[in-house]
Amino acid sequence: MLKKVISYNIHTEKKIGAIFMPYCHTSLQMKNPEEVENVLTNLTKEYFVGGQAAHRLSDGGFNIDAGKNDIRAYYDEDEEAIKFFCRYKRDMAFYDKKLSAFANKHGIDAKPCIVKS
Repeated sequence: MLKKVISYNIHTEKKIGAIFMPYCHTSLQMKNPEEVENVLTNLTKEYFVGGQAAHRLSDGGFNIDAGKNDIRAYYDEDEEAIKFFCRYKRDMAFYDKKLSAFANKHGIDAKPCIVKS
């Protein structure tokens, strides 16, 4: 079975389109990139928009909140991690709680992590 790890990141930002979005503290470690879309679809169905799948975007990211664009997910192949970005810093704790609950529900281990710049 593939081991998945939840890790906590420092505050950094990523430019998405014309805006900078802050990283959420929580990222999911995924050694198998083929599992990423399925994991994100389960996350989307359970914690964001019931009954809908994660939608892959043209930039390689995933929309996981049915087009609201308040949170997005990107797979970092070098770090083998799904990283999350939220539109507003004030919402980071809200999304981190959802991501942590999802990880705990699915037996994903917790581990501290720092995002490389």
